[in-house]
Amino acid sequence: MTGCAGLRVSAYVVSITADNCLRGFHGCLCCAAAAWRNLAALRPWQQFLFSTERLKLMTWNLGRARLGGDELARAEDLPHIMNVIEREKPDVVALQELASGKQLEMLARRLRGAYRGRASGRRARTVLLVRRRHTITETFELRTRNGRRAPALEFKRARIAEPITIVGVHADPFDARARRMFIEDLVAQTRPRKGLVFLIGDFNLDVAGDGRRGGDRASLTDRLAHDAESYSLLARHFVDAGKSAGATALLERRLDYVFARPRTVAPVRARTLDAAVGEMDHRALVVLTDLRAKPRMQLLPEARSTGTLER
Repeated sequence: MTGCAGLRVSAYVVSITADNCLRGFHGCLCCAAAAWRNLAALRPWQQFLFSTERLKLMTWNLGRARLGGDELARAEDLPHIMNVIEREKPDVVALQELASGKQLEMLARRLRGAYRGRASGRRARTVLLVRRRHTITETFELRTRNGRRAPALEFKRARIAEPITIVGVHADPFDARARRMFIEDLVAQTRPRKGLVFLIGDFNLDVAGDGRRGGDRASLTDRLAHDAESYSLLARHFVDAGKSAGATALLERRLDYVFARPRTVAPVRARTLDAAVGEMDHRALVVLTDLRAKPRMQLLPEARSTGTLER
């Protein structure tokens, strides 16, 4: 009798334990489902923290607001500029209005080989830099009908199967018709590129329509028409990833942009840095993008990059 009672007690204990395990498992499933729902409900910048397919881009015109004088970057400003880059650690940096190739060499030395890239022309006025951990597969230069050039490169990012093409842009600041021609050529020449494409830099497009740009050769009406058409062309093919950052230059004008293709690339956060010194008239624009939405992405093993800074 005692043995039977012991068996019944044991069976009861086993039943209670199994029931508790099932309840615990069910509770874990409910918690996991709730966590998934909460993650899906996060704001884009919060979801970005959980993403590994991300790209941080920075563009900065280093020139100065000096009419009739030397408007290019000053050598004494370079240490500050390099400190900002080292602090932000962007994947891609586009710089405009460097004064010379010597300044580019100083920049490369100070960054201690953390970046490699491409400069446009002998004087290296427009420069593209990519973090060394990314593998550059091609460097080239886009030439346009009005003679203006744009440095470009293609690289592979770890865990992203498709190539990423970056084009450094510095459009004409004084001729709206020339800007439009330049942008039309860049859009046409990048259209055959496979994978993801970013146009990044100082487009000098002031589409606000307030007439505050001085020195433009076109009338206000013509300038606004050309700039509006240029922006419309870009918006048809690219995402304006830096739009939420607002004004990037003196007189609260928005002249600097990051355009991304395909349109499924998600801008996560865009901001300007209050990092200008002296007579610099542009703020640095920093844009975080999420590449996860791109279809057919595949996970790839980590790759180590090699190479040196090209000019």
